[in-house]
Amino acid sequence: MPSRHRPALSSWTRWMPFELLVALRFLREGRMQSVLILAGVTGGVAVIIFLTQLINQLQSTIIDRVLGSQAHVVIRPLEEVTQRVVTPSADRAVAAVVQPRDQRLRSVDQWERMAGLAAATPGVLAVSPVVSGPAFASRGNSNKSVALLGVQPVAYRPVVKMDDYMARGRFDVTGSNTLIGVDLASDLGVTVGDKLRVTSAGGRSETL
Repeated sequence: MPSRHRPALSSWTRWMPFELLVALRFLREGRMQSVLILAGVTGGVAVIIFLTQLINQLQSTIIDRVLGSQAHVVIRPLEEVTQRVVTPSADRAVAAVVQPRDQRLRSVDQWERMAGLAAATPGVLAVSPVVSGPAFASRGNSNKSVALLGVQPVAYRPVVKMDDYMARGRFDVTGSNTLIGVDLASDLGVTVGDKLRVTSAGGRSETL
C-alpha cells in the first residue's frame, strides 16, 4: 500500500522559521481562503489610507480657510477703565458700584512705531495696519449696515491672500476703488464698476 505520509521536507525548507513554514503550508493548502483573506486585508488597508488622506486634506483646508482669511495676532488699543474717585484704605471703606465705560473707537498710539516693532519680532512674517469701523452702504433705495476695513494693499496681501478669495474683479482699493462681499453686492444690486455711497458713523459720506 502506498504510504500516506507526506514527503520529507526539502533541504531549503529545513532552514525556514517555523512560523514561515506554517504560513506557506496554509497558503498552499487553502488557496481560495488565502486569496479572500489577502483581498480583505488589502481592501482594509486601502480604506484606512484613503480615510487618513481625506482627514488630513480636510484638516488642511479648514486651517487654510480659518487662518488664511484673518490675521493671527491683532494689536488693539487698551480698553478704557473706569477709575474710582475715592479709593478704599485700611481705615476707610467705600461702597460703590463701578460700571464699565463705553468703549470708543480709538487708534493705536504711535501705530507706525508699533508696526515696525511687530515686524522686527522674530517669527513674525508680515504686518499690516488696519482701520475699521461701522458704516452704511447705499445705492438707490437700498441701504445696508456694513463694516468698513481700510488697509494698505501692499502690506495686507502677505497677511491675507485676497486674490484667492476674489469672485470678480481684482484686489484694488486705491483711490476711490473699494471691495465688497458677494452678499452685499447682491443686496445692493451692484457689480464690478458700479458706484455706491458709504456713510460713516460720524456722518461723513463718500462715493466709491
